Amino acid sequence: MHDDLEQRLAHDLKIDTVTDPRWPRVRWFLNRRELFDSARTAEIVGDIEGYIELRAAARDLLKIIGGMPEKEPPGSEQDSPDPVFEPVGVMRVEACRAAALSEWYGATANARPDVRRFRETYLGRTLTRSESRRFLQSWPNRLFPSSMLVTAFERGTMSRPYLEDSAEPVVEGSGNSTVLRVDPPGWTMSGTGVSPQYMLQHLLKFRYIELDETHYWRTGTSYGQGSVVDELVKLGSQLEHAYGWDEGEGVIFVLSGVSPFVPPGRVQSHWSAGNWHRGGVITLEVQPWVSVDTLTDAFRRAQRQYFQGHRNRAISERHSELFRFIVQRTRFREEETGCNILRIERKGTWTALLRAWNAEHPEWSYASWRQLAQDFKRTRDRIVYPPLLPPRS
Repeated sequence: MHDDLEQRLAHDLKIDTVTDPRWPRVRWFLNRRELFDSARTAEIVGDIEGYIELRAAARDLLKIIGGMPEKEPPGSEQDSPDPVFEPVGVMRVEACRAAALSEWYGATANARPDVRRFRETYLGRTLTRSESRRFLQSWPNRLFPSSMLVTAFERGTMSRPYLEDSAEPVVEGSGNSTVLRVDPPGWTMSGTGVSPQYMLQHLLKFRYIELDETHYWRTGTSYGQGSVVDELVKLGSQLEHAYGWDEGEGVIFVLSGVSPFVPPGRVQSHWSAGNWHRGGVITLEVQPWVSVDTLTDAFRRAQRQYFQGHRNRAISERHSELFRFIVQRTRFREEETGCNILRIERKGTWTALLRAWNAEHPEWSYASWRQLAQDFKRTRDRIVYPPLLPPRS
């Protein structure tokens, strides 16, 4: 029925629809969400958005199930402060449970009075992905009070949903008297006490997230308080708290009716490095019904992203305590001289530190200050500069 789309999808995702055991589940899920039909219908009118959504959904589900090939060759190992988010690889039964839960969330969210009210008031129907982007980019939807659109709908001067492309707002005025105009639909807003060059900035007070080709949400443009998009984002935030979706997924659900896939879990890896340290943080967010084996495997794979072939050797209690002991007896001062220098001044000689250490820790005593100093320096390198690399996104 959809052999052409399936073969194209398989080629893009580098999977075999005959031998890959994951494909029947992915195909069932895509058919359940009617993404094959949406893609085919969109292509009839020359719109590729349907196929882009189909491919993104298939890729996300394959990554959830596990074993998804890399979309791009591994990148360079450059430091990046941005956290890396990955779905938790799960067993098939857990992926199926997550898919079932996602369907339930979508069905119950469709029945919410606030969702139905927004769609009836501003949409009249659910939108395609391409229409959703146009709706979010529309100046009347972003800028003007929502009551103006409701009045226009009731008078029949504007049809819902409003998806017309508008030119950039024109701002005119002198002194502190300013008028802003958007064509179409030819609406104006006036302001006093605001100069023309700051009028638009004054009205656009919030940030919203815009659609792109591979993700539902990316940082986008701005919208005004009390606008239709303002109402939409607030509704998306309510759905985020109710179902655990991202705010952007809630917004797209309201517009399109497409239920977000609720993953069994995800891993966040955050790289942290400065002049005098190197490290990172791994955060696991999982559903309470995810198995311990899945959780353990997810952490190990995230950990391997940091070590990338290096050994993760344990540090003994003795050496950790020695490092803390010496640091407490050391003065540090960072100097800004074009190339930052960390001045380290120990409070006493190594011989004095040896005597103090042996007196406080007779069970871990040293016979030589040289051995104490050597152990400290080796431990310092392993604690402060472990063999970690930034995780690859």
